[in-house]
Amino acid sequence: MIKKIKLLFTLSMIKKMNLLFIFCLIPTVLIIGCAESEWIIRPVHISSVDIPESVNLSESIEFKMTCVTPDPCYKFSHLELKQEDFDVWIKVYAKRDPKAICIQILGSFETSGQFEPKSRGNYQFHFWQEYDSKYLDKTVVVK
Repeated sequence: MIKKIKLLFTLSMIKKMNLLFIFCLIPTVLIIGCAESEWIIRPVHISSVDIPESVNLSESIEFKMTCVTPDPCYKFSHLELKQEDFDVWIKVYAKRDPKAICIQILGSFETSGQFEPKSRGNYQFHFWQEYDSKYLDKTVVVK
């Protein structure tokens, strides 16, 4: 009788341990399996820009850009804006999941940004286009 009780107790503990293991294992697999893969992030060609020719000092300079990507799977990642005096360099980055299967044609997306001028003057905006330091240049007069 005691052996039977010990056996039942042992079987009961094994079942509980298996359940505990399963309940710990499943969430772990789901979290790891669904984790975001390493994105491919790269600068993309800015093909066109819509930017005002002039603004008042109290206004921000808002601009809209069309960007060309190596394939349609690339999506907007972030905007890099650097300023030196009255020169402003803008570079758009796109990201892509390397595991995604994508048709091999050019893609594009639109994005926007803004810049807050601190003083009056002629601001030169340089929108990145190519690795060989080719830029699309625009001038904005801040009154």
